[in-house]
Amino acid sequence: MGDNIYASPRAKVETYPATNRKGSPIKAIVIGVLVDIGSTLLFGMLVGLSYGLWMVSQGMGSEEIESTFLSQQLVSIYGLSMVTAGLSFSILSGYVCARIVNYKEYKFATLLSVVTISLTLLMGATNHSLLENIVLNLLTIIAVLLGAMIHVKRKAR
Repeated sequence: MGDNIYASPRAKVETYPATNRKGSPIKAIVIGVLVDIGSTLLFGMLVGLSYGLWMVSQGMGSEEIESTFLSQQLVSIYGLSMVTAGLSFSILSGYVCARIVNYKEYKFATLLSVVTISLTLLMGATNHSLLENIVLNLLTIIAVLLGAMIHVKRKAR
């Protein structure tokens, strides 16, 4: 009876690093979509508001401001800033998705990009030409997969 009943158990307990846990694919895709589309929309509102206020301060009329926003040309300061921000948020969403799911990262990042592109097209497919939509969607797929690749490479270290 020499055992101390108040002593810690001597069982071998192994802990696994958090990098080995598998996450929910649905949760990863939903959060990825929210990060991508939500952040892009929020950024667009902030840039649009700032750009609109700048145009007002330059003495532009409401018709000219309205036509500027309705045309949404990609080769403009506003258009290029939106594309750059959108692709940056797509990279972030791919990383977030891959980090949450933590297995088959490229598969779920591809699914994320399909969902994101589908929702984006439903929200505003008429804003750009067919060629512009194709190029933007291909860039989105590349950006999301790049985000997943960043996670995979960090996990391998």
